[in-house]
Amino acid sequence: HIIQLNSYITLNGGSETVMSNLTGVLEEKGHEVLNIGYKSAKEDKLMDHYFSLGPEKQQLSTFFTEKKTVDLIINKIIQNDTRLVICHNVYHKYPITELLQAIKEKTKAKLVIIFHDYKAVCPRCNLYNGKRICTDCSDGKFVNVIKHRCRYDSLVQSTVLAIDSYYNNSIRDAYSYPDL
Repeated sequence: HIIQLNSYITLNGGSETVMSNLTGVLEEKGHEVLNIGYKSAKEDKLMDHYFSLGPEKQQLSTFFTEKKTVDLIINKIIQNDTRLVICHNVYHKYPITELLQAIKEKTKAKLVIIFHDYKAVCPRCNLYNGKRICTDCSDGKFVNVIKHRCRYDSLVQSTVLAIDSYYNNSIRDAYSYPDL
């Protein structure tokens, strides 16, 4: 059994389309796949074989901790005797470090992350600061997202992204948990 995680299970973007297409490829190879994510407020077309975590969340607290959701996902992995967990875009809607650490420590599943953007090196995810192509944060100096006000030219939103990246990348080392 394979579980795929994404922010959304609705087909509202590139990572969701890739996840849905990968489901088809994996099923053709004889695997059972369960897709887990939130329902988008803007799109209602759902991918196949999904488990909904409910309507999408826009809460700052989920950047860092959300035991209820992590425990639910861990239970799904264990109940389905899941051998592989493929994570797509699992930040901002999930507490990424808490989730990845729990998968590695509480299950026997192999853990893979497929990057659909530059989140690991750019808090804004797209190597663009609103004015120009930018790699100022790629060396771990996430304060640059605040300096450039990369998120909607907002000091507050840019600060939140910087804190998120420092916490998950520099302090908690979120990307050390996946096997691939």
